Amino acid sequence: MHPPSGRLPALNPGFELLCLGVGRALGRGSPHLAAILAADHDWDGVLRSALRHRCLGLLAHGLEGLPLPDAPADALRRLARRQAQRALACAAETARLAARLENAGLRPLTLKGQALSLQLHGQLALRDPGDIDLLVAPAEFWAAVALLGEAGYAPLQPLPSEGLRQAAGHRLRDIGFRHEGSGMLVELHQRLTANHHRLPVEFDAIWEERTIIALAGHRVATLPEALLRLYLCVHGAHHRWDRLSWIADMTALLNTPAAAASAIEAATPLGLDREMRLATLLGARLFGEVEADAGLPVGQADRDRANRFIARHFGAASAEGRLPRLRDAVARHIHRYSFKPGLRARLHELSADLTNPTDLNRFPLPPAFLWLYPAFRPFALLARKVAAWREAKRVGPRS
Repeated sequence: MHPPSGRLPALNPGFELLCLGVGRALGRGSPHLAAILAADHDWDGVLRSALRHRCLGLLAHGLEGLPLPDAPADALRRLARRQAQRALACAAETARLAARLENAGLRPLTLKGQALSLQLHGQLALRDPGDIDLLVAPAEFWAAVALLGEAGYAPLQPLPSEGLRQAAGHRLRDIGFRHEGSGMLVELHQRLTANHHRLPVEFDAIWEERTIIALAGHRVATLPEALLRLYLCVHGAHHRWDRLSWIADMTALLNTPAAAASAIEAATPLGLDREMRLATLLGARLFGEVEADAGLPVGQADRDRANRFIARHFGAASAEGRLPRLRDAVARHIHRYSFKPGLRARLHELSADLTNPTDLNRFPLPPAFLWLYPAFRPFALLARKVAAWREAKRVGPRS
């Protein structure tokens, strides 16, 4: 059973508190927030959920000045201070790396991170820090890899051989690195998406229209706003909107019906309009009121789809445990094949999946036999996912 079209699905009370607190930080105040705050909550669970969804900074900002119990208020302030310190460190390191690449004659663009926090909110710490994402031109990618090595970063997986770089390096989206001293994580990209057909834009065109912002005393380049909306939509859809922070990013960008209409119009020629409408409705409904979507350029079918999505993905009946997590992982993968319409889009997605060279090191084929890789790639992907699951189980949940 799904809720009627005009009503939100039932949410866990703690998760609803998280959503409305984030909504208040985004300017989407709900008259129900005070009543929800007055109820008893599992505050440890609320804070864990905020950390998992990477929106603790927004929650702390949204609940500022409201009456909270002493213990959770202290815990929230402590966690927010820690996140703010990490945000400052990430911003400084992003600026340092961008300057290093620029001084070598490269053209780095910062993606997401604290640069996006400044763009969306005017503050560094409202978007929770994660890894640092940098995009460079494909022709500059391996030079940037070498420069990151000189800056103290080691790749998370062995780098491909020279022969594999020449044969399959153009299919690689990014390489992950960890700083040997600080543990800071960097993802260096040469493409915005693994499947270029999702968002077919060339680096030179992005660089021509780039936005410049001041970050930690350095001028850094980032995506132009028109492309930023499309990129964040594709990124969130790729992960099936698994984190509230990705929905919050879109909500901050599409903060008026006119902005939403413009983004949907720009997404239509790329086949992304359906997903852009979903992102718009998720923000309106999770962070505000059902009536908040009244002026949006969406139809009843879109509202019904958003309700079904919330019920399945965020609703009070959503289950925990190994089997539901496996089910969600499968659903995320299916979502990647469905957020753009048409058989051609699905074939492009399948081709990108089978030829993605991320797992070449598990089956180190000679360049002359790379045509066999698509047959091995599903098994290599499964082996990597199992290894990651075992590592997560060994380490336990991150705080």
